[in-house]
Amino acid sequence: MSESTWKTVVCLANSKKNNERCIAGKEFSEKHYIGPWIRPVSERKGGAISLNECTYCDGNPPQLLDIIKIPFKQNRPDLFQSENYLIEPSFKWKKVDTLDIKFLGAFCDNINSLWSINHSSHYGLNDQVPPECLDRISKSLFLIKPQKFFITVQNEYERTKVRARFTYKENDYKLAITDDRIERKFLRKNEGVYKINANPIYLCISLALPYKDNFCYKLCSSVIGLR
Repeated sequence: MSESTWKTVVCLANSKKNNERCIAGKEFSEKHYIGPWIRPVSERKGGAISLNECTYCDGNPPQLLDIIKIPFKQNRPDLFQSENYLIEPSFKWKKVDTLDIKFLGAFCDNINSLWSINHSSHYGLNDQVPPECLDRISKSLFLIKPQKFFITVQNEYERTKVRARFTYKENDYKLAITDDRIERKFLRKNEGVYKINANPIYLCISLALPYKDNFCYKLCSSVIGLR
């Protein structure tokens, strides 16, 4: 890859990561070619993107479904996160357009399950991938349309946690939500289970790098279609 190669990406995930941003999407061309996943990363440990690094020239930050031109230096995979690309921070990102949600179905990944199943944390469901399964994983991002979708608000280890509870191809999941737009909305509500009737709903699910317990955690990085 040259010193700065620009790629056009549809933003499908825009979530918090250690006070910075984790942004990801699929490559997209003017001829409506839908390419592979791309996760912009920085040189810093963990690879999160600062708000300054992703802000447009007009001062606005990226939003879900924005079509963005992003400058990259090179592919920078990290374990199973093959989608990572190192950004060129000296150039500003450029918003080209916004994708209409009615076209989003074409961006969904055709998969049978979200990585391995039958491994769950204390408060989650099918939200873990154990170390022994990682050598079989080469992708860390999926876009899906769930069959049933709920958002739960509950106390976990003396703090309020917002999770996505959904069914996808006969498997049930309960994953932490890192889409802070949705998290802020539901942290204002009482503890409970909230059925989401909005249609369509799409979820970007990401697989984080190993946590201190050596498990990798599945995260709901975006909820698209819920205002």
